[in-house]
Amino acid sequence: MLAPINDYLLLAAKNRASARSKFRKIYKTIAEEDLALRFNLVELDDGRVATINELSKETGNDYRRFPKRLTQDYPNARLFESANLTAGGSRRTQSVPFEYNGEIYNPGKGNSWKHSAITNDGSPSGMEVLADRNRLFVRNNQITFKRYATDFPYEGVTNWWDDFGGARDLVYVVQTNPQVVKRCLLMTTDPGDLVLDITCGSGTTAVVAEEWGRRWITCDSSRIALTLTKQRLMTSLFDYYQLAYPDEGCPAALHIRQPSTLLRALSRTVNRLRWNRFMIIVDRTKARVSGPFTVEAVPAPTVKPFDDIEEAGDKPADEAVHYHK
Repeated sequence: MLAPINDYLLLAAKNRASARSKFRKIYKTIAEEDLALRFNLVELDDGRVATINELSKETGNDYRRFPKRLTQDYPNARLFESANLTAGGSRRTQSVPFEYNGEIYNPGKGNSWKHSAITNDGSPSGMEVLADRNRLFVRNNQITFKRYATDFPYEGVTNWWDDFGGARDLVYVVQTNPQVVKRCLLMTTDPGDLVLDITCGSGTTAVVAEEWGRRWITCDSSRIALTLTKQRLMTSLFDYYQLAYPDEGCPAALHIRQPSTLLRALSRTVNRLRWNRFMIIVDRTKARVSGPFTVEAVPAPTVKPFDDIEEAGDKPADEAVHYHK
């Protein structure tokens, strides 16, 4: 049989609605080698537009593999993609012809522009704003949207996670890569939420929860696992993050970076073009340690089969052992 090369993560919830309501889509930076696959057009400093393949032939450099070399050979060159500007359905202010550079373009029968082409009060329409901002591009006899790679150089994470493997420098036999736990945590929780891990192992979930401002409860049947977890938490240093509201919240709150001036100007008329970027900004002048926590255990002096325990009858529980940081 073929050896498996992947594992599966299952998301459990009471129902689909509750799962969707607590799901946070996360993004990762588009890898350099993937930039040219998506953004395959280049706007040069003199206004000329060419494909990456055409420029690669001109210079002999393979910009498809190393798109960042473009700025070395062509200063101020900008990668962009030609995105569709039409959608299905008929709308009064959007299913109308639009004039651009002296030519008339139609969204097509039964379609509409994604933004208004006319307005009721004579103010600039969404399409006019895009044209004024040099965001329209004609390709295959149709108007498209010019989306630069620098607008939002990120892509949504899918269910195929091939950008990391198993944990390194293991201290426990079944230790999980912190990146896996981090991604699950960020997708399904918010700062301040409570995370439960009923088989903690080396404490990866507790450490990641502590790092990202989540409360946590974890347990294990092994004293070794609990000891490793306690030691790992007490010896870890965590980043300190800038706060969106310095007088409120926990250190792991997200700092909101407002959209760029260009996108903010566009969003006044075209709301679809506004992206609020939730960025994590680390304050390098500070560091955090784990907050106070308690380790509680009821250790059995010996390990016996269940049958022997039942025959011996009920006995008073051992006094709990508490470790306070």
